[in-house]
Amino acid sequence: MRLDAPAGLPLRVELRHNEDGAVTETALPGKRGRRILEWTARDAPAVPREEQQPPWWAFNPTVFVSSGAWPRYAAELEAALRRAAARQGAAEAKARELAAAARDPGAAIQSIRDFVARNVREAGPALHELPRACVTPADRTLREGYGNTTDRAVLLYAMLRAAGYAPQFVLASSAPGVPALRNALETFPAASAFPEALVRVRDPQAAEVAYLYLGDTDQYAALGATPHTGRIGLPLPEGRLEVIEPPRDDQSVVDYALAIDERGEARLTRKELLFGNAFGREHRRFAEMTPEERRRYFQEMLGAVSQAAEAEGELRTDFTGYPGLVEFTARVPRYAVRDGEYLYAALPEMLGGFVNLKSGERRTPLYFGAAARRKVRVRLELPAGFRLEHAPEALPRAAAPALEAAAQVSAADGGALALEAEVAVTPGLVPAARYAEVLKLTQTLAHPRRRTAILRQGIP
Repeated sequence: MRLDAPAGLPLRVELRHNEDGAVTETALPGKRGRRILEWTARDAPAVPREEQQPPWWAFNPTVFVSSGAWPRYAAELEAALRRAAARQGAAEAKARELAAAARDPGAAIQSIRDFVARNVREAGPALHELPRACVTPADRTLREGYGNTTDRAVLLYAMLRAAGYAPQFVLASSAPGVPALRNALETFPAASAFPEALVRVRDPQAAEVAYLYLGDTDQYAALGATPHTGRIGLPLPEGRLEVIEPPRDDQSVVDYALAIDERGEARLTRKELLFGNAFGREHRRFAEMTPEERRRYFQEMLGAVSQAAEAEGELRTDFTGYPGLVEFTARVPRYAVRDGEYLYAALPEMLGGFVNLKSGERRTPLYFGAAARRKVRVRLELPAGFRLEHAPEALPRAAAPALEAAAQVSAADGGALALEAEVAVTPGLVPAARYAEVLKLTQTLAHPRRRTAILRQGIP
């Protein structure tokens, strides 16, 4: 690969991830006023294809070249976006109408977000693939009913400003804010690193400074959630990279109430609370289901508990408030195995499959691109005349690179068993040399001893 550029062009050039020396860099004699650099790769080792690999440039020999500066780019782009949002009568009138009908400031923001999501279809190229002169004015986007993420952001900006808010444009990257990736984007600016434009506004219901991000969710999402949580953002016009941190955490909490009789039959209630992006994902799923699809989906949920599970009542879903709720109750024959005076029960889903690693070893870094958190709580009611002979094994808080987990076991009221387990994933790159630590922790979470309870009859 050869780079031929004017000698006076302020280029930043760097070869990274070349520890094995497969790539050599050479400065060649150039014509007057030219700078020529050449890179050659010989006998480069093959890179295996493995799941959850980071971006190729994050761990393979890569030449980074840039003459850009984020502050200059941010200022120029913001000026173009604000011009497209200025003096847009139709958008501004619609925004004032929506805000007047809202019961509070938060509801007004959501009404504007939902209106744009329902009436403007996302279509078109990414932000960096068009000249800045091609940014569509807000009224035209509203009239035509479609636009790319930049056009939708301009429309949101114009409407929010007309409704009395102080919106701000923010560019969004797909890269999480881990140091290894953030450093490359900071040092070598490239417009392609930020293909989407969002709008953020101060959360009117937060006591401290918190931002609601708009433009990348639909009308089903919780206000404040964004799929760019933990990703790198570029606020305009400042041009300083930061991590997008909305007020909504991306997590789910599952509660099980499990009552077993002396024969091993169980009555099980599963209640799941959905937060952050999980709220929007499941809200959309259930809102767009036909009755037949809902019936089949419920059968799949029952089958995940046991192939013999029988529904007791209907599937209940509620997304009118926050968090979202999905709940059902089932009877499961032979849930626990009776063997003389003993009952052997495997508690419902725990967290063994939350991080699904499919290989026992690894040669390239493991990549967690998004933060996630899941908590499972189980309350087991013992049958009359039985006591707990063996409880599931607890797990003191344990950590591995980008992963943390814990499980607690305790006695609840009335002699019941209570178990609570939680696992959290942090965005990051795990070196291949430390993959075994992550694998060991996931295997520990999945071990049967974490979810097996043994009950014994007739022993005081």
